[in-house]
Amino acid sequence: MIEYLKLLFFLVSPVRSVLSVKDGTSLNHIPYNRNRDKCLILGNGPSLKEDLPDIMRKRDKYDIMCVNHFPVSDLFFDIQPEYFIITDLAWWSSKVNDTDRKKRDLVFDKLRDVTWPMQVLVSANSDLVFIKSKINNVNIRIDKSKSTGLFRPFDYRAFRLYDTGYFTPPVVNVLIFAIFCAIKAGYSKIEVYGADLSYLFLVDVDQSSNVLYIKNEHFYASGEKEIMYETAKKDSSGLKMSTFLQ
Repeated sequence: MIEYLKLLFFLVSPVRSVLSVKDGTSLNHIPYNRNRDKCLILGNGPSLKEDLPDIMRKRDKYDIMCVNHFPVSDLFFDIQPEYFIITDLAWWSSKVNDTDRKKRDLVFDKLRDVTWPMQVLVSANSDLVFIKSKINNVNIRIDKSKSTGLFRPFDYRAFRLYDTGYFTPPVVNVLIFAIFCAIKAGYSKIEVYGADLSYLFLVDVDQSSNVLYIKNEHFYASGEKEIMYETAKKDSSGLKMSTFLQ
């Protein structure tokens, strides 16, 4: 009984989050753009370059999900993915710094040039009105998830909640959300490429100011070192290690 009371207490906040999303849909009820039984999920890590021959060979038998800044690559228009997925606040926040604003606007520009049927999937915290205003393309369907991340140790109760489509594993990375969407879409086989998980290795600390820098390494480009900012603080002087580790 105590365990069930703990579970009910734990669910108060997630359930409130789900109910607060007025313009979203359960992941169980989204009409996915599924054309095949198998799916490739493409991250943007440098390792994706090595896997390109394998990806191109499999293209005709797999649907493809891409994430984040993938549309700025030439590969985006070559493989014409079925899905594009974003979850980060930087994609719709009005307080985003100028560097991230320019990057997202470039992606939105590319999406307006899409000439094939594609579905954009966005997380429950997204601003659907803003995204639709930026992606004005009759070839693209945009669906917002009503599902919220459930921070709980994995046990049978958590899995039952995941089954409802209103809860997901903690979306600390866009690939987690993409994998969960692929599962909910009913793909029999899911393969993930470009998930280098090298983020922390790319972060440096300025020893005098304690400001963090990151060198953005992706399969399509090797970027310059950039100051890291808090997403919702446009006028931030730069992210500090103490905040980064919270």
